[in-house]
Parts: sequence; structure tokens; C-alpha cells
Amino acid sequence: KITNFVLGRVITAAPDTTRPTTVFTLGSTVYTIAGEERTLDAAPYISNNRTMLPIGAIAQVVGASVNYSTVTRTAIFTKDGVVVSMTLDQPFLTANGVVIPMDSAPVVVNSRAFVPMAFVAQAFGVPVQYDAAARTVTVN
Repeated sequence: KITNFVLGRVITAAPDTTRPTTVFTLGSTVYTIAGEERTLDAAPYISNNRTMLPIGAIAQVVGASVNYSTVTRTAIFTKDGVVVSMTLDQPFLTANGVVIPMDSAPVVVNSRAFVPMAFVAQAFGVPVQYDAAARTVTVN
């Protein structure tokens, strides 16, 4: 006689931490992470109706690592098997081999490389909200 019984149950634990809310103010080098003030070396700005943010700042916010090649002028962001690459002055990004057109290209301003933050955040599934009245961008 064979008897069926349950040996145990596998339960996937919920993540211990959630990504803290980050708020950038356009034109300001001061931003907050979980309410704590920090300073950028270059202020975010609007170009072509897109918030432009320094490469290192957006990588930190979405939790990705980033490598930038001055030779190819390409930034490569990686996180959890997702690879996103963007080349300065090119109006598209590549996410895991898929080319996605953008309406604003990465650029250099005052020796700093800036990328359209919404496209990078979206590629990693990170929500972004823009408040035109307050001139802030919130990343959750």
C-alpha cells in the first residue's frame, strides 16, 4: 500500500529590504535617499522633456553596477541578469540585446555624462514619478 503525504512546503521568503525612495530636484545637486540628504557632483536637468541624470547617480538609484568606456563612449549597466547599454549622442539603448529608441540621447555636459533617467529606470523595472510643480523626480 502506498500512502501520499506532504514532506514539507517550500516558501520563498519576502525580501528583507525594499529600495528606499530617492527624490531629485531639478537644478539642485542636493537629493534625498530615505529622507537623508546627499549631494551629487552635477545637478539633474530637463532635456527634450526628459530628466537627465549623471550615469553614476542613476546606477546607484536602480541598484545596478555601471562601467563606462571613454573609448566607445558607452555606459553598460548590469543588475540581476539585465544588461543595458547606452552610447553618448545615440538616441537608443540596448536592453539584453533589444534596441529601444529614446527621444533624448545621453550627452556630456560640463565633463559629466548624463542619461535620460526614465529609460534606464524603466529597463530595470524601477518606477519613476515626475512632479512638475515641485520640479522633483521620485524613484521608488
